Amino acid sequence: MNFFKRAMLSIVRRPGKSVILLILIFILGNIIAGAISVQQAVANTEKSIRSQLGAAATLSLDYQNIDWEALGDQSPPSLTVAEMEAVAALPQVKYFDYSAMAGLSSKTLKRVESEDGGVVYGGMGTDTYFSLYGIEYAPMLAIESGQATLADGRVFTESEVKNGSQVVLISKQLAELNDLKVGDKITLDNNYYGDVKAVYDSTGEDTTAPKKVESYDLEVIGIFEPKIEVKAESKNGQMDFDYMNIEKQNMIYSPNKVAIKASEFQSENWNADYPDQAMPNTVFYQPVYILNDPAEGEAFRAEASALIPELYTVELSSDSYKAVAGPLETIQWIAGIILVVAIAASLIILSLLVTLFLRDRKHEIGVYLALGEKRLKVIGQIVIEVFSVALVAITLSLFSGNMIAQSISSTMLQNQMIAEQEQGGSYYGGNLEWLGYGSSVSSEEVADSYSVSLDPTTILLFYGVGSLTVVVSTLIPILYILRLNPRKIMM
Repeated sequence: MNFFKRAMLSIVRRPGKSVILLILIFILGNIIAGAISVQQAVANTEKSIRSQLGAAATLSLDYQNIDWEALGDQSPPSLTVAEMEAVAALPQVKYFDYSAMAGLSSKTLKRVESEDGGVVYGGMGTDTYFSLYGIEYAPMLAIESGQATLADGRVFTESEVKNGSQVVLISKQLAELNDLKVGDKITLDNNYYGDVKAVYDSTGEDTTAPKKVESYDLEVIGIFEPKIEVKAESKNGQMDFDYMNIEKQNMIYSPNKVAIKASEFQSENWNADYPDQAMPNTVFYQPVYILNDPAEGEAFRAEASALIPELYTVELSSDSYKAVAGPLETIQWIAGIILVVAIAASLIILSLLVTLFLRDRKHEIGVYLALGEKRLKVIGQIVIEVFSVALVAITLSLFSGNMIAQSISSTMLQNQMIAEQEQGGSYYGGNLEWLGYGSSVSSEEVADSYSVSLDPTTILLFYGVGSLTVVVSTLIPILYILRLNPRKIMM
């Protein structure tokens, strides 16, 4: 009779011990399956949220760690093009651009406003105000990265960007509101007010006149449609995504040199009027990097941090996840501790149980060895017996452990989220959200994305950990017994 058949018959002939072994492994298997399921669910949630948030990055002033007293009246140094391009050369970067921005106004162009009138935006005087967003990457980063689509016309050419041509792209909503099409021209004013005081008429309307005005006639060469983010209102009422979407629709793209010229107009006039309060003509650029993969964010942060001035920090679109993922990380940490303890307990308990069972079978094992059976086959028989029972118990506990993990971890997560909100849990969108390349995420969205499921990775992990634990806990007592001489075993 071969050792495999002997193993099967042994299971049947010892039903009591087989059932005890089945129940014990089933109980321990539930704990291990639950811990693995929770850890895998947290990993899947993180991957899903980070993917939704995109793979954008920027360099921003590290406001929390800047020594403002040491700077005194000086402004922090701006990033140089060489510094931004050095970061762009990192292998994680797919697309890169840097922008100078300027605020311009119009006497005729109407702004896209919120339907409920909740968005209020403006400056001095009666004009409407727009953000001129300079670009250096002619194909336009917003379109290449999927943050906008080209609805009509074209993007910039390399020569237009290089020469600072008076051409712009506007949003579809802004074009429809002002009855504009490709080929039309818009006039934007660069109003310099200096330190004039605001003037209001009898109706309360701001009628302040600028000291100087520089006008730009800009040709519309393309019309884009921004990606509008639709989110349910936060339960905490902390975010109004409508404002972000309105700004995307009012944004006007131009070559960087157009925005730089507008910015320099302001500083030159101010310096002429107030030489004792001279403003530097330094242009502040805001770089945006689109990475190959959201998973490369932390590697990019580590390498980029070594290339930028110490007053700057690397901001990732996935940072908003980290701001609200504390409860999830706590549950993952608890699940990790439970998994380690459960595996250690399983090794000890199963080893002791198998040892007890083998003590009753020392005579049987001695007979096998005395009859010339190879020790490896005897070991194989015992392992097959235990593993066959364990396989049934592991399979049963896979489903029950998964259900238990779903119930318990969801309750824990909700309690953790409530506790964090009571402590004033924060949301973080950062500069990338203002630039249209990032998004904030709420703790409710993280909790909604969390789900314990039986995906292939979870199943493979559980069968791998469970099988290895059973085999190791079986081999330890077997090796001890097989060290004995068959004659001594039978005495």
